[in-house]
Amino acid sequence: MNYIDKIKEEFEGREIYICDISGTDGKRINFDLGNVSLCHEYVAWKPQEVKSLASWDTIGSETYYERIYDLMKKMQSPDFPCRKCEACRKKIFHFTPIPHVILGLSMYCNSRCIYCAAHTDEYGEDHDIVPVLQRCDREGMFAKDAWFDWGGGEPTQHTHYEDAVRYLMEKGYRQRVNTNAIVLSQATMEMLENGMGTVRVSPDSGTPAVFRRMKGNDSFHAVWANIKSYCEANPEEVEIKYNICNYNSDQEEMDAFLDMCKKSGVLRVSVEGEANSYQKEKNVGPFYFRKKEFEAAHYLYNKARELGFHTTVSEYAFLWHAEYDENHVLQLPSVYRDNIDAACFSHGMYVEVFPTTDMLLDAIRELAYPVVICGAGKNGQKAIKMLRHENIPSVCIDNNTSLRGTIIDGVEVQYAVDYLAESHAPSIYLLTPDDVQPDMVKQLNDAGVEGKLYYVNIAAYNHYMNTLEKIERREEQAL
Repeated sequence: MNYIDKIKEEFEGREIYICDISGTDGKRINFDLGNVSLCHEYVAWKPQEVKSLASWDTIGSETYYERIYDLMKKMQSPDFPCRKCEACRKKIFHFTPIPHVILGLSMYCNSRCIYCAAHTDEYGEDHDIVPVLQRCDREGMFAKDAWFDWGGGEPTQHTHYEDAVRYLMEKGYRQRVNTNAIVLSQATMEMLENGMGTVRVSPDSGTPAVFRRMKGNDSFHAVWANIKSYCEANPEEVEIKYNICNYNSDQEEMDAFLDMCKKSGVLRVSVEGEANSYQKEKNVGPFYFRKKEFEAAHYLYNKARELGFHTTVSEYAFLWHAEYDENHVLQLPSVYRDNIDAACFSHGMYVEVFPTTDMLLDAIRELAYPVVICGAGKNGQKAIKMLRHENIPSVCIDNNTSLRGTIIDGVEVQYAVDYLAESHAPSIYLLTPDDVQPDMVKQLNDAGVEGKLYYVNIAAYNHYMNTLEKIERREEQAL
């Protein structure tokens, strides 16, 4: 008996615990950088079984369904980590081949979206997905109407992207390409022209200045030109998304966005809110979904509909405040719920986030305040090295008493409590943990510090360090 037969024998038609968002029931598979996984949720307790199912070299029908069979059995135990997740719930199971395939072949991206830390400069160039897809398809793993979803970093920049898109087209599979549209892809154009998939682009802006603030690059005109080309190929299959946050929520910017959509031949518009800022948990930043952003989402949605665009709402951002019409179509929340953690902002010091270290450094130089690096962890150490290389003096503070007096690249770590107890001139406080920490923001506010709270995500530090390492290697080779 093979593992498909075992799955059917034990679980077919039964009510069992199933995850709605991962593929622990055989309904989804993720092809990452040489790895096959099931779940992309960022939770510390995620078990290894869903992080890494197999390698590209070993994945096939028997390997895949052996892992799925094992996972389905484990999911029925209340002690299995996945049972902690709200997406895990009881449902009637029916076996089908895989209907949803995620293709995240590379974590390289030629954009630096302010809300995204999923780009790590890893190309994954040596991983040719086409033979893997051929093997899985030959062994009957994919449903006839399977949906192939491209993401990652920027899919169109992967070496084997064009060949893979064309292979899937030849086999009759539909695809969705999540792209920044900085570069026009010929294979994507062919996919649209043949009605074999959709394209989703998030310019999040209507002017070059706000585009740069949101994306960290100056490709505004190229992106909209490529959006126009995609729409000329098949406008019904192109969705243009506006991800609202506190950096693009002015009405004039949204009007400019809709004007660019009209000029580019766009028919479909999607409204989204920055995903981590409007959830049920209290939020300290780096993004804030204020009453202004709530009203902006409604303005953009209503204005787009008024102008004749087919307008939808992205569920992920509004998941915890979702409302549906009589046809179960997602609507924007009708009532604003303030989830900003006001207790952390006693002094009114909110976090300002930048998409790149270049833009952060420009802001630091323009303000010319002293810089205080908050946190001596991995990112803090990178920040110290970055500022030293840029000839910008800095102080480093940390709440870990064991780090007091530690020297990092010539900077002595000071105990945060002692440092903040003293009076200081207005300064730039650079928050360095991967996620903005409520305790740190509250500590700075309660101390009554003056100046600015700045933040860039881990990807921005990594990009800077990668560039610096290349420069240092070239300098060493020149000696």
